[in-house]
Amino acid sequence: MSPIIKYSLVAGILRLFLIMYGEWQDKYFVVKYTDVDYKVFTDAARYVANGESPYQRATYRYTPLLAWILVPATTLRMSYGKLLFSGCDILSGWLIFAILSIKKVTDSNKIICTNLWLFNPLTITVSTRGNAESLLCVLVLSSIYFMLERRTTMSAFSLALAIHFKLYPVIYTLPLLLSLHDIYYDSDKVNYHYNIWLNLLWKLTRFEIIKFISIWLLTLIAINGLMYCLYGLDYIQEAYLYHLTRVDTRHNFSLYFYMMYINVESWLGSIISRLAFIPQLILMLIISLYSYTDICFCMFVQTFAFVTFNKVCTSQYFLWYLSLLPLVLANNRLLNKPKYSATLGITWFLSQVVWLFFAYLVEFKGKNTFVLIWIGSILHFFVNIFVLAEVIRHHRIGFLLMV
Repeated sequence: MSPIIKYSLVAGILRLFLIMYGEWQDKYFVVKYTDVDYKVFTDAARYVANGESPYQRATYRYTPLLAWILVPATTLRMSYGKLLFSGCDILSGWLIFAILSIKKVTDSNKIICTNLWLFNPLTITVSTRGNAESLLCVLVLSSIYFMLERRTTMSAFSLALAIHFKLYPVIYTLPLLLSLHDIYYDSDKVNYHYNIWLNLLWKLTRFEIIKFISIWLLTLIAINGLMYCLYGLDYIQEAYLYHLTRVDTRHNFSLYFYMMYINVESWLGSIISRLAFIPQLILMLIISLYSYTDICFCMFVQTFAFVTFNKVCTSQYFLWYLSLLPLVLANNRLLNKPKYSATLGITWFLSQVVWLFFAYLVEFKGKNTFVLIWIGSILHFFVNIFVLAEVIRHHRIGFLLMV
């Protein structure tokens, strides 16, 4: 039995045990193991099973595809969705292993990096509690895998489907296109124009790039067109517009949380919510242009920065970059510094513990610790910046402007 199969089986059994434990905790404890979002998902699936719109379920603000996928949960055991999401965890592990194989990483490093995902406590907890982020991880990793395999159609389709599930993967479009150019036109890496924007435009007009854009665009139009025909403006509002205009006043890890919380009733809160996109857009463009030659590294840095600077940040969002971290560590000097790497990981985790402690005082003790929560958010923000800087500093290739 190959190591990847052996570790995948162990990881699968561990997740199965936690799913069963979760059902027991839900039955006998006041604090539930199952994520509240899972109840929202399955309720929406029940509406779909009855021939109704999933948006009849209040707070369901996701693609109808998710509700469709979870329809069996309405007739089978409620843990069906958790099993599905946990299975996606394992599939993500296989995709990580496959991508590292394409990149010719040594067998030992492939196993180490894959296991960082398969046995990550946060990864395991999120999927077994019934959160659907693992579906998104599969789609994003698939877009990388198919691109490296020169399967442009499948890569474009995977990315479009990922964007349909959540808007944020749109940030990967530019670096994937530029990286795809260098894969197909390796001999053309020479810059044709001294002007960076003319050179960028030249690269985006090659056949495989146009093919990628066409499939990507047609897939998005087809899926969104179908959903609009079925569910009308409710779909547009809940799946897209809500996320673009939301002003989230619930406490979360975001640096912007407290500013929006105290200005929720004023015009300032709305302004802050909209201006928060500007640093993200600038960072995404700079990172894309400077590091796309190592696509896994580029997408990891993009995602880490995007989540760190996002106006809303919860624990589930961490999976977006944790699924890409093994692909980066395989070519990072931090892999050869286990003690320092562990220190970085523990520091990152402890910054969350500080925040969670103050959040616990609000939710379960009724104490007004919102200022302390904000301080915890600031601490977490700067810890994230430091950790990201260290990952970049230890990367073997580094940032190179190649456009």
